[in-house]
Amino acid sequence: MLEYAINDHALPHPSGRKLGAELQQIGRLEWFKQSCQRALEQSLIDRVRDAEEAWRIAGAEDCEVRAAAVLRALWQWRETEAQAADRPPFHILQNQELLRSAESFAAGGGRGLPALLSSASPGVLLMRPERALQSPETEWPRNASSFWNNAPRLK
Repeated sequence: MLEYAINDHALPHPSGRKLGAELQQIGRLEWFKQSCQRALEQSLIDRVRDAEEAWRIAGAEDCEVRAAAVLRALWQWRETEAQAADRPPFHILQNQELLRSAESFAAGGGRGLPALLSSASPGVLLMRPERALQSPETEWPRNASSFWNNAPRLK
């Protein structure tokens, strides 16, 4: 596989040569090289996610405070499961299902998370939202419109 990767990189693909020639012809080859260099530089920047903002998915701004506390707990569970499975988080659970489950759980909807209980660790899953709701309300996320309007949105 290593040899294949080296050769794949070392030998330009015919379509790559064709696109390069077309970029040269329209005077955009240098621009393309600069764009690629910028993308490489950006990929090397070590970014640290703010734990208080990362879980704020699209739709979270409409959550009641209780549901936001549960959503944060479920999001953290999903992140842990995704890392353990070496999968993207959305392969564990889609954002909309995560949001629906948080709202249902917070509203006392049978205290169940039916879509999530097929998880490899349902006991851990159920403990997280329970603990979130049992924590002091001062630790719950705030739904201040000024914060939500400035928070980055993850889809």
